[in-house]
Amino acid sequence: DNDNSDNKENSESSMQAFPSSMKMVLDAVPLFISSYICHFNVLPIHNELRCPTSDRVTQWVRTSMWPATLFYYVIGITG
Repeated sequence: DNDNSDNKENSESSMQAFPSSMKMVLDAVPLFISSYICHFNVLPIHNELRCPTSDRVTQWVRTSMWPATLFYYVIGITG
């Protein structure tokens, strides 16, 4: 029973919302860069739209970026 509580305390203390060192920040940067790298695909997709208006491109970007951002946050939080 005591071992169970020790494991629980260790797992809770290892979870952090923000990095505590510069090394942890540098470890996280590639993840954020790769999660937003899809901006290179905006122009080809813009050309594929039927009527590539500014509003439609904005809607497409929002529709594709929010789920990706949410996905990365969920994975980041859950480990």
